[in-house]
Amino acid sequence: MEFKDFFTLMKPVLGKERANSKLVRNLVAMITKTDSDVDPSQNQSDDTLKSYSNGRRPLSPEYARGIIAEVEFQNFVDSVNSNDEVVIERLSDSFKQYDSTVTPDVVGTVAGEIFLDILYKAAGENVNKQKSIVPSKYYLRHRYGNQLLVENKGSCSYKGCGKPLVLSNNESTQAYFDVVMINNDDGEQIDNLIALCPECAGKYLLSHSEEDQEELHDLKATMHELLLTRKSLTDIKIEESVSEILEIICETDPKEITNLSYEPKSVRDKIYKKNYLLFRSNIANVTQYYPFIETQFKSFSREKKMNYERLSMQIRSAYLTAAEKTSLQDEIYTSLVEWLMDVTRKPRVSCEIVISFFVQKCEVFDAPTKQTI
Repeated sequence: MEFKDFFTLMKPVLGKERANSKLVRNLVAMITKTDSDVDPSQNQSDDTLKSYSNGRRPLSPEYARGIIAEVEFQNFVDSVNSNDEVVIERLSDSFKQYDSTVTPDVVGTVAGEIFLDILYKAAGENVNKQKSIVPSKYYLRHRYGNQLLVENKGSCSYKGCGKPLVLSNNESTQAYFDVVMINNDDGEQIDNLIALCPECAGKYLLSHSEEDQEELHDLKATMHELLLTRKSLTDIKIEESVSEILEIICETDPKEITNLSYEPKSVRDKIYKKNYLLFRSNIANVTQYYPFIETQFKSFSREKKMNYERLSMQIRSAYLTAAEKTSLQDEIYTSLVEWLMDVTRKPRVSCEIVISFFVQKCEVFDAPTKQTI
């Protein structure tokens, strides 16, 4: 699509001014940062902007690069979405001739992507240089941001930071992250990209050691494996009554629960010796909750509220699926806990307790032939 065609489609949301030059300025303002001191259109005359709008002159490479340098994609989407529903629906209908899947809910995003394609095309041979200059400001974040947010579950993982990468205020949400290339030499590949909060991204880009880079690579690899494992579990169903048992666990005072009177041998035999924290947490969960959960399962089975054999097979299937994606026990355990959290909408602690129960019941983890790892 040429700029003049895009401009014509966007006119209904550009304001009430009649002069095309002012409408072009409005269009550029929509896709650039609101808090910047730089106005890419400042040095463009009204006649020049008018000629861009009617196609008599193509966007100049310099102008396109100036806009790209100040891009803030979410501003564009928000600007489109701030219009009346009728206007947005008409805009959506207009863009259907270029993309038949467009709906009013996504027309802002689709239009923004088209605008950026036009800008990058106009920027010409220096487009790759421009992308490398401002990747965290738009290009990488727009292209890979959603996937990376899912990967790190919406929080900054750099050196234990933990800051949320999406900020919420009342009903509004705003992205609060930059996408960083872990190793500049490896370029724009998904396994070389990670989402960090702006502060951590700034520190890393300013200066980092080889050790920092290696640590970030390892973190990225771990998160990516967990994401693949979580995705592989999404189609596995589970007995609905498990949610009730998780609720009972949450509501029961641990002091009222009779502990296991012996050391859980299955846990000891099946978790590798060096997985100290995983071993300890599973021993604690099984020691305190195993008899209680077993009683609940038996009770639910007698009342025909649960098919325990089917539940065991579902847990086993989930374990085998996760084990196909990673051999690391802590990653498998974490993915199973988060899968149970997703399908039941219950707290992590109670889900950890139930997964630990099935470690003891031998549905999760197979005993290694030798405990040397």
